[in-house]
Amino acid sequence: MCKQAAYRERHGERIAAARRAAYAAERRRVRLAWFHEQYEQIGPRRIMKLETAEYLLWELSDRDDEVWSDPRRVYRRAARRWHPDVADGDEITFKLLEACRQVLKDKHPDWR
Repeated sequence: MCKQAAYRERHGERIAAARRAAYAAERRRVRLAWFHEQYEQIGPRRIMKLETAEYLLWELSDRDDEVWSDPRRVYRRAARRWHPDVADGDEITFKLLEACRQVLKDKHPDWR
């Protein structure tokens, strides 16, 4: 492989990585906007249905398969991810997660 081909290959990889990063940032921005919209919809009393809480927990988590088997573990992971003190954390999203926990706590009495 000549020098120019190797340079183009490396440069192409950098461009592809930059595009992937830009896509991931845009997707995160859209998801955060959706989470903020959901938080506004549940109102000041933070009341929501059980189905809505389960769906939001599924959306807030990365591990889709574990939500239904162990929602407590999924909640804890999501809380660590979205906590405002963590890098890339978000306060509104964390409050939405807390509202979900309040609803799910009634269904799962072993939760503290």
